[in-house]
Amino acid sequence: MQQKYFGNIPIYYVDKLPGKFRGMTIPPYGIFILKKHKRDSKILLHDYIHWCQYKKMGVLDFYVCYILQYIFIGYDKMPMEMEARKLESDYIKRHYRKIYHK
Repeated sequence: MQQKYFGNIPIYYVDKLPGKFRGMTIPPYGIFILKKHKRDSKILLHDYIHWCQYKKMGVLDFYVCYILQYIFIGYDKMPMEMEARKLESDYIKRHYRKIYHK
């Protein structure tokens, strides 16, 4: 696992992540990105937005809100994910899992 920093946020480049994720934000530990996507700035930006959500909400509220949105709204339409996808096209915003989590 290779560690770098984005500002003061620890970024870890790893060989594996759960499921088919390319990157994950795990507050308060840092952002984890697959090594093969190290140069993909969209993934880093997506997870940076999640990090900002965590900093604004606090760790407990971040996880509770994320989990409740996931359960009741669904991954592709939940507000926290939509915010993190704000620079993506409308199609990608609505079908993120289908496109990136094949």
